[in-house]
Amino acid sequence: MMHILVLVHSQGGNCLTLAEQALRGVESVPGMTAQLKRVPDLETEEALRAHPWTGRVYAERIHPLPVARMDDLVHADGLILGSGTRYGGMSAAMKAFLEQASPLWRSNALLGRPAGVMAVASTPHGGVEQAALGMMVQLMHLGMLMVPCGYATPLLQRAGSPYGVMAIAGGAAGRTLSEDDLAVAHYLGQQVAEVTLRLGPKQFQA
Repeated sequence: MMHILVLVHSQGGNCLTLAEQALRGVESVPGMTAQLKRVPDLETEEALRAHPWTGRVYAERIHPLPVARMDDLVHADGLILGSGTRYGGMSAAMKAFLEQASPLWRSNALLGRPAGVMAVASTPHGGVEQAALGMMVQLMHLGMLMVPCGYATPLLQRAGSPYGVMAIAGGAAGRTLSEDDLAVAHYLGQQVAEVTLRLGPKQFQA
């Protein structure tokens, strides 16, 4: 069995919901397993639990997730990253986690492994594409191979993007994820899993 790490930073729960769908997409491919983990938070647990909009979601859905370590990247055959959008980019917590990967960059530990990205913003022009492209750039510096959504499915005419899963949800408007958003996340999971299988297992190194 080959393994995909689905790694998320989510405060309002929408990016987590997409990550759960991506995980199901991975596991729908025979021979593949997946695990969902979160990056470490930069804010205190007390502050996150006290947030008036997202505190309950954090306490019930996000905090219980296992926290990822660098070893999780090394021991995964592929990766799917998901982040909320902050001021037109990925979250600081996601960026901080990726910046700890310099030992893996020096050793080329992740070279040639496939990866996909997901991003959520709460407003139509909140920078969701920029957040996704920023994650892709960091992963390319690590030598990973980007697996985009492209336009191979009619779903991509209604949701997502050619780069990866992108959605508008949450915020003051109370937008919710659509069925198409969820389907695109499932599709990306399948795509990353199938590419990972075709490439075959990599020798772990760090």
